Amino acid sequence: MWVRIPPGAHNCDVTNHFRSVGIFTGSLALLLSLVSGCSTESDPTEVTSTGNQFESDNPDDSTFTDDAGNEMLVGQDLDLPANWPSAIPTPDGRLVAVSIFDQSTAVATWQIDGDLIATENNYLQVLQSNGFNTSKSDDLSTGSISVFFAVGKDFDITVSATPGEVETDPGEITVLVNPSL
Repeated sequence: MWVRIPPGAHNCDVTNHFRSVGIFTGSLALLLSLVSGCSTESDPTEVTSTGNQFESDNPDDSTFTDDAGNEMLVGQDLDLPANWPSAIPTPDGRLVAVSIFDQSTAVATWQIDGDLIATENNYLQVLQSNGFNTSKSDDLSTGSISVFFAVGKDFDITVSATPGEVETDPGEITVLVNPSL
């Protein structure tokens, strides 16, 4: 899959890193490239894929669908859909993108205005208090991006915290939920 992220999108390095290690699906790369507020450019994001490409018939619509009928919502201050896996708590922040594929597969991004690391640490504590075992991924984390795994309740969760492009930009926490292997 190839994703062109417009200049100014701070998730470019994250997307390329995750794509290169092959742990995220094309849907997550697309989600990260479409998160509102990541770019000030008005050029549309170009996406090519061999399968689940999300498209919208209406350019003003924030809901995208793929050929399988899956939906992805992108915008500011979204409401968490009712079909978000109920066993998975969410971080504090503004929901800006979400896609739910079934009862146990979902991905969402929250924009964080305050201290990104404190919000991520609080979220990891919430996961732990809800019965999930958490561990940091040293292989996927970088100097500024931290990636954690949470396992429990028949789910494997990947949590990534990405700071804004400049210090005054909000950061983002992305949560990828998959069924346990």
